[in-house]
Amino acid sequence: MAAQERLYSDYGGFCFVILHGTDIDYHNRTVAHKILRLYAELTTNDYASRSDCWLEDFVSVVRLSSNTTRYTFLRQLKQFLIQPKYSKYRSDILFDDDNNSSSGAIIATKMIIRLRNIGMQNDTIRAKMLRSIFDAYGFNGFVYDTSFLVMVHLLILIQIIPSFS
Repeated sequence: MAAQERLYSDYGGFCFVILHGTDIDYHNRTVAHKILRLYAELTTNDYASRSDCWLEDFVSVVRLSSNTTRYTFLRQLKQFLIQPKYSKYRSDILFDDDNNSSSGAIIATKMIIRLRNIGMQNDTIRAKMLRSIFDAYGFNGFVYDTSFLVMVHLLILIQIIPSFS
């Protein structure tokens, strides 16, 4: 048991990056690469590593060009999502038209990040770092992990408790 704890204590659960808003032009090659840079930066540090990112796999299969329209992108995305290998990403993309990806727009997407160096001593550091990285890219959305709720709760208690003394 001790050996298992030593080997696997570096890795924990997962957290999520949520991009929200129909104003994100996923079909635009520049925007898509900016999202991928965000994911790379969020996942190459001491507190997080890569897990699943639908856009990463999508652009490895479908080449985005400067001529790619929203309609073409959504049509290609629908074809991508019905392939058994990539069907796991269906729940990572919310469309504005009852999940019919051949028209409409993407309302929100999810990217998954694997947590590293888990433990309460790192929760605050990880939360601040991941949120700071996300905020620097200017997208609507957030980074979410259940440990962030505990961390925020503890920070509030730390601020409140001295006032009861």
